[in-house]
Amino acid sequence: MKYLKKLSFYKLSEVIIVLLMSIVDKLSSRIPFGLRGTHLLISHLVEKNIKIDKRESAILFNHKLNKEEFKFNLLKNSSDPLVFNQIVLHEEYLPLIQLMDSYNITPKVMVDAGSNIGLTSLYFKAFYSDLKIIALEPNRETFNRLQTNLVNNNLKNIHPVNKGLWSEKAQLYAKNEDSMDWGFSLTDSPKQEEGGSFQVISIPDLIEDFQLDSISVLKIDVEGGEEEIFKKKNNLDWLYLVDVIAIEVHDIDEYLMPIINILLKYEFEVSFSGELTVGISKRLIQKKP
Repeated sequence: MKYLKKLSFYKLSEVIIVLLMSIVDKLSSRIPFGLRGTHLLISHLVEKNIKIDKRESAILFNHKLNKEEFKFNLLKNSSDPLVFNQIVLHEEYLPLIQLMDSYNITPKVMVDAGSNIGLTSLYFKAFYSDLKIIALEPNRETFNRLQTNLVNNNLKNIHPVNKGLWSEKAQLYAKNEDSMDWGFSLTDSPKQEEGGSFQVISIPDLIEDFQLDSISVLKIDVEGGEEEIFKKKNNLDWLYLVDVIAIEVHDIDEYLMPIINILLKYEFEVSFSGELTVGISKRLIQKKP
């Protein structure tokens, strides 16, 4: 009755339009998120007259990053197009690069924790061609697409590692295997053994394995794993070796302030850019002319 009462305010022609809008809204809400993201990206590429090749379940195309052309291989109906939109089209990390430039910081080593299909690594390579990148991704299928994107662009000095970032070396389990790739997260409590296990590694382990004196940029997007990485009981002195850190905190209410307090303790100046919590070591700020 209430719906009919609402329609009584319209002329017949308007009622038809309102009903059609209602049907479209209901149908669109049922479209899988990955398919919707794929459709929006393909529409954007077609409008820009960008050539798209289709191979089985993937789309291949070229797109510019910082005026350089890169090759992209994205899985359709997955989170890949949504990640592309976030990293490449909306340039989520451009404010971070601009901030580093303002302090005359030229990064030499980057740890890309939660690299997904490698788009953040590609983005930084477009600005810093000599940058050494250690790209961590624990999900094997996602990691394979990461490798494909790196190989297709013939990039040097990128080291893909099929592991996640944690507080120590361990074998973990998928927390939400049914979610899209960008929501893939790990837990130390297996719900079902048949899901398999995934290797994780700590920052001190990476420093030792790659013989790092410092980390210019530490990007952390590990779908809740930041809770484990920044636990108070952990030795976090490795933060003294980090110049710039960018973290996507997934439980803001519970973990944002504790992480900020840790960054302040280790003498970072903290700011925010979109979903990123950014810290720059004060020793670099003091060097600014």
